Amino acid sequence: FFALLQRHHLERIEANQLMEGHYTRALPANILENLFHQASQYALPLMLFVASPGCVQIRTGTLPTPQRARGWLNLFGDSFTLHLDDTAIDQVWQVSKPNRDGGVTSIEAFDAQGALVLQIYAERREGNPESSAWRQLLNELNQREAVA
Repeated sequence: FFALLQRHHLERIEANQLMEGHYTRALPANILENLFHQASQYALPLMLFVASPGCVQIRTGTLPTPQRARGWLNLFGDSFTLHLDDTAIDQVWQVSKPNRDGGVTSIEAFDAQGALVLQIYAERREGNPESSAWRQLLNELNQREAVA
């Protein structure tokens, strides 16, 4: 994926916009709280990639029930804490990335400047297919959004 971005001189958000309807789908910017709630209820192990200047933090495992406090969306786990100012999320994309294992799907959240803030994937080992429970959760979220 990075090679494609470099070859075509694209930022990630530009690639998502260009491929909408083919490999990407724009989602409501406020979908993350619902996604976290569903993943927590299903005890679905996820990989969270949180971008900050100079580093990316990765957390893999099931999620605690999200809690809202002082305007922040929070995950208070035994071995990690995530504080997300989801009001600063400007765009959220569902991205399908074909691969030899049947493809992987990410949820990617960007701020108003187009910077990648958060990526979410199902927990997966190289060589194994993506979790059917993750795909089901994404289908359910997409169906709810289509009705709303």
